[in-house]
Amino acid sequence: MPSQEQIDQQLQLLAAHRGTLAARLNQQALLGVAHTPPEVVHDIRQARADIQRIKDILRGWSIAVEDHPDDRSPDEAPRKRLFISYKRDADPDEPIALQIAQAFRAHHDVFIDQDMPVGCRGPGGSRPSCAGLIF
Repeated sequence: MPSQEQIDQQLQLLAAHRGTLAARLNQQALLGVAHTPPEVVHDIRQARADIQRIKDILRGWSIAVEDHPDDRSPDEAPRKRLFISYKRDADPDEPIALQIAQAFRAHHDVFIDQDMPVGCRGPGGSRPSCAGLIF
């Protein structure tokens, strides 16, 4: 499990890349797509790739991360929210469910009960340990 310092560092990087993306998208809007210099287009693509990489890291740590409208190009498919239900402590159900969850996490928001901290009653629960669960 990552430390709070590691989580904060990734969140700061995410904010920085989103700032770069916003600045470059503003430049593109002012210049028009046809007149946008290649370095601006490159920076937009790179910022989006960095944002996605950081969000994948945070989600891999079971940290809820909000998707902003500009995080992805308009022509990219949006992330889907998936819920995986299975019979716990049953073979082969549990190992297969965990494999499926891991495989889908690269491109989708996956909820599986093993992501919930002990004592949490579910997404949006009132206990502090449930604060990051938004599904």
